[in-house]
Amino acid sequence: MEDLLDSVRRQLRERLDALRPYVDEYERLVEVERALGDQAVPRRSRSRVRSPLDAHRDGHRARGGDAARRSRRRARPEGA
Repeated sequence: MEDLLDSVRRQLRERLDALRPYVDEYERLVEVERALGDQAVPRRSRSRVRSPLDAHRDGHRARGGDAARRSRRRARPEGA
């Protein structure tokens, strides 16, 4: 099991290292565009991306959760 986890960690690090230059280039281009006066470019938050699990842990319901399932009504059967 440890070998599998080590392999996954290694692959993840390799992929992150491969993508890092593209992220850096994107951030530089956004700053250049902003400097040129186009304020329509969305600001990227430095906070981590939140998953539906994070929202659930914080006490908020994620979309498609239990509340959404309960709110769907079933049609009444024919002849009832």
